[in-house]
Amino acid sequence: MKYLWVICFLISGVSLAQLSDKDQHYVDSLLNITTGDFHDITKVDAFDLLAIKYRKLKDYKQATTYFQQSLQLNEKLNDSVAFAYSHYDLGVTYYRMRDYDEAYDEFLACLQISEIIPFQRGIAISLNSLGLISKRKGNLDEALQYYLRSYEVRNAMGDKKSLGTPLNNIGNIYDEKGDYANAFVYYKKAIEIEEELKDIRGLSITTTYFGNSYKDQGNYPKAIHYFQQSLGYYRQRGDSSKLKYPLNGLGLVYRRMGENDKAIRYYQRALEINEEIEDPEGIAASCNNLGLAYNKTDPNKAIDFYNRGLKISQEINDVPTIAALQINLSTSYYAKGDYQKALDYGRQSLENARKSESYNYITDALATTFYSSFTLEKLDESKNLILELMQLRNKEIQINLPLLAEKEKELYFEIIRSDYELFYDYALSQKHKMPEITDQVYDNVLVTKGLLLKSSTAMRNAVLSSKDSTLMDSYHEWIELKKKMAENFGIENIEELEDRANELEKGLVRAFNEFSGLRIEDHGWKDVQAGLEKGEAAIEFVRFLHQENFWVDSLKHEVYCALIIQKDYEHPKMIELFDASELEEVLGKYPGTSATYIEQNYGSKKQKKSELYNLIWKPMEKNLKGVSKIYISPDGLLHKVSFAALAKNQKVYLSDLYEIKNITSSSLIANAKKHQLSPDTEVSLFGDIVYNTDSSSKEIWNYLEGTRKESEEIVQILENAHKKVNYYHLNQATEEQFKSVASQSDILHIATHGFFYPEVDHYLDEYVDREESSLDLVFRGGRQGYGSIKFVENRNPLMRSGLVFAGANDVWSQELPKGSNDGVLTAAEVATIDMRKTDLVVLSACETGLGDIKGSEGVYGLQRSFKMAGVRYIIMSLWQVPDKETAEFMTIFYQNLTQFNDIEVAFSETQKLMRKKYDPYYWAAFVLIQ
Repeated sequence: MKYLWVICFLISGVSLAQLSDKDQHYVDSLLNITTGDFHDITKVDAFDLLAIKYRKLKDYKQATTYFQQSLQLNEKLNDSVAFAYSHYDLGVTYYRMRDYDEAYDEFLACLQISEIIPFQRGIAISLNSLGLISKRKGNLDEALQYYLRSYEVRNAMGDKKSLGTPLNNIGNIYDEKGDYANAFVYYKKAIEIEEELKDIRGLSITTTYFGNSYKDQGNYPKAIHYFQQSLGYYRQRGDSSKLKYPLNGLGLVYRRMGENDKAIRYYQRALEINEEIEDPEGIAASCNNLGLAYNKTDPNKAIDFYNRGLKISQEINDVPTIAALQINLSTSYYAKGDYQKALDYGRQSLENARKSESYNYITDALATTFYSSFTLEKLDESKNLILELMQLRNKEIQINLPLLAEKEKELYFEIIRSDYELFYDYALSQKHKMPEITDQVYDNVLVTKGLLLKSSTAMRNAVLSSKDSTLMDSYHEWIELKKKMAENFGIENIEELEDRANELEKGLVRAFNEFSGLRIEDHGWKDVQAGLEKGEAAIEFVRFLHQENFWVDSLKHEVYCALIIQKDYEHPKMIELFDASELEEVLGKYPGTSATYIEQNYGSKKQKKSELYNLIWKPMEKNLKGVSKIYISPDGLLHKVSFAALAKNQKVYLSDLYEIKNITSSSLIANAKKHQLSPDTEVSLFGDIVYNTDSSSKEIWNYLEGTRKESEEIVQILENAHKKVNYYHLNQATEEQFKSVASQSDILHIATHGFFYPEVDHYLDEYVDREESSLDLVFRGGRQGYGSIKFVENRNPLMRSGLVFAGANDVWSQELPKGSNDGVLTAAEVATIDMRKTDLVVLSACETGLGDIKGSEGVYGLQRSFKMAGVRYIIMSLWQVPDKETAEFMTIFYQNLTQFNDIEVAFSETQKLMRKKYDPYYWAAFVLIQ
């Protein structure tokens, strides 16, 4: 608009913002210019201003007419830059008319002209706009390419201030595709630039995007933090119309958190804003959100909101919002028992979700359509829907899990876990009609069991095996932060340290992935079967919510099933075992570890108890005929069970019938390697430890006489077998010494006190089980003490499980621990040590196999931490172990180990000998896990 000053002079004093008689005077003045004796360039500016005026008045037809006249004049003037801008302005107008095809053509014309000139800004803005149209039409991959090119052009221009827009758009596409890790990278780049430039407008937008991404991952505290930040930035800008974005985000978070009243307040305010500014997309989205909020309390009101939103979104052809509203209408009609209507909306939602290419809408549409099609007995359709859902979820896991920090992985998997449980329940009901469905069930269990552990371990191994100095520096910084948090859990800035550690961890996984493509190891049930020999079986236990009828939510209850494979099976066998409540009734929901408790569950040599056997094992018996060796991968409370001590009858234990191998996942069978100890095996042994110092005021941890005898005999056995032994005892057996030798040892043996404390809510219940038994026994576990309360109160389960070393009574009796090397080695500290060289860790202590049980991840305690550290085999205990008999068990084990040179055989032979002499309490606590 080269001669805009001439026009401004002619119509000075006219306000563009006023809708009054002056507007007509303004328009007339511009029209006079277009027909008067003025230069064509001045006429171009007049046409542009007329078009802009009518576009503000939402008279898009008239605006289009004037922009087209401007376009014709610019073509005649041969002003390529102005000609490109005219196409761009026309594109914006068509976009606001929601004529996306015409808008696309105009933006494409702007791009083509700008590339010929070349005109970099024209290229950048047209690429960004083409991306916007492609996203609106549901072509996410196409949109992503446009946004990436726009970012590259702007970056090459050195136009730093404009980089936030394409970065946010790229991140948003990755969010839509369910790739949260990549989304985070681009949002982070945007926010760093905006903070540097103090770009409040950009920060208001990016923080909203961040909030949405964390919301979708289930990290609600982070989501609330960013949405609140966004509200602050919009208010700072004075742009109240945009407050609707973070308001909607906060409503979504609070609804998911169960705070429905608060959610409705946020949604209602967002709707009022959308109505004030007459934003149809916003009104439709708000109707959808309010419908979700009223879904349970007032279903009819929810349906009214959905229908209002659907009508609006169909009028403006907003495909993603149409899909979302149809999903929710399907769910609502399903709840009302109108299954056919639910199916109709479900099918429509799936069609529109596919058009939008929105990953979240596709998965939601698949799930809701599955429910209604299965209920209406459309079995082929329901099967295809649920299998496609599983395929997408497994793909999503491979994309996201390797690139998220541990805490974020946990929150993220909680969001998608219900879909896996839905599939398991479906398979259980259909296994007789479709025996092949169990193939996918077993494969899914292999993918999801211990998923976070596998993912984190893969990252650590990859980084530690790399030769990249930058990666190693970041890794060591991350480990130091983890150590600091583990050793100083009472410090005030713990959340700040956690945030920094998470950032470093994500940086590590992303950096390594860019170099080599980090992937989680992926095995199927056929791989496991190939690793089995004749007479061997693999059992994967799995638990999930089960419904007798899919459409009655109140009938949901948790069940345990077994998935069994043998060498000649055509498909895995899926066996329903028992309700979780039945196992809880027998075992107790929280760890019982006393001698009395164990005798109640496992019996004694004189009087065996078969209740656990009948509950867990009897339903599987007919599928295990001819089997002599069984690999067992437990789930849930089965982690507490000593399978070897399950009694079939008064004469037979399970371990009399089978060779039992405890494994974290049967995927280990797929690439099993026979492990023999090398001739130069180096053993580090800690025992005969003194827990007091001269300044100790209380004896919380008493001296264990049995550990002296145990340690001295093991040292003698190993030295006779010409093994190198490092023996640390008395006040030399320090936590610091353990940390210094752990990485260099092939075998680590720790004979000491161990502890595990459950979640604080169950602390008092737990101590009912910890009362001293009537037997005259010395236990390798601590009594309740003031220091133990401090560990109990920690929210991190890896801080509530550990081992004690020399001088531990000092820290245990103090108000707060001193920091590092205080004599208390927690599981959190173990996880920071590199023990990839270590073949075996023997935890000759109480309760070292216990911990919090979390979903499909198993036990969060010492065993998890030693696995994270890289140890191959762990011998651990499931309950309080008596000092004298533990020493005997360990002595026999090392005699067998030096004789057979095989960890598994040595352990099996030791259990055989011990169970001939003692009740299960004395020998069955110890389990060997790979």
